[in-house]
Amino acid sequence: MVSEMLALGIIWPSMSPYVTGVLSLMGYYCRFVQGYGTITKPLTDLTRKNAFEWNDRAMEAFQKHKALMGTLPTLVIPDSSKEFVIETNAATKGWRAVLSQQGCPIGFLSQALSPGAC
Repeated sequence: MVSEMLALGIIWPSMSPYVTGVLSLMGYYCRFVQGYGTITKPLTDLTRKNAFEWNDRAMEAFQKHKALMGTLPTLVIPDSSKEFVIETNAATKGWRAVLSQQGCPIGFLSQALSPGAC
């Protein structure tokens, strides 16, 4: 439903309250998208007080969101009798983790880091 709304142009953030709404709407899916926190950082920055300036970085992040909504991975149900694998990655802009079994993702976590956290 979200991807259809984005494709039709029903959701198109051009002001801070709309960006907040789009992030809230898509926020449910953050646990299913690898690198979600890093991808959303330019949009999240727009929601700060007196910081709204729609730019190329924000447009690129929004376009990535649109593409992701149509290509979300199929997650598997965990099986406690099988081995779990946790893959992690950290960089100066964020961190992420993937929990999987037999090469199939079970869940994703990611978070963008603020400048003070680096």
